[in-house]
Amino acid sequence: MPAHWLEVGLKSGEVLSECTPGAKADLVRTLPWPVLFIGDGVNDAPALAAADCGIVVARAHPAAASSAAVSFLSGGVEQLAITLSIARRYQRISRQNILTAIGYNMIAVPTALLGGLSPVTAAVAMSASSILALANAARWAVSI
Repeated sequence: MPAHWLEVGLKSGEVLSECTPGAKADLVRTLPWPVLFIGDGVNDAPALAAADCGIVVARAHPAAASSAAVSFLSGGVEQLAITLSIARRYQRISRQNILTAIGYNMIAVPTALLGGLSPVTAAVAMSASSILALANAARWAVSI
């Protein structure tokens, strides 16, 4: 097993190789959701298309590249560790933004409905909530 799989954080039982194109696609269809498949050759195209997220590495065969949702423009499978790290961070910040929006709606909407906030104050508070979510997302984008 190549050492770069260990760098990505995968265990030996989580990586299969030396499969036929049909066997790869069949396996992807039977695995529990979500399935990420990474490949580079024309023989990977059916499995890339069947996966929840298909990824091709740089200089992949055009058939594989057209079947994938994500293409690494440089490097190989080692880029997966970076991609997963970015995805986890994005997911964390998205959850923060959702929780902020829920918190705002749980407090501001009932208060406005009960007459505790004027329509202008409620609109300003809603704008502030949106700006806070935008600033949180921008904080993430700047730190990449």
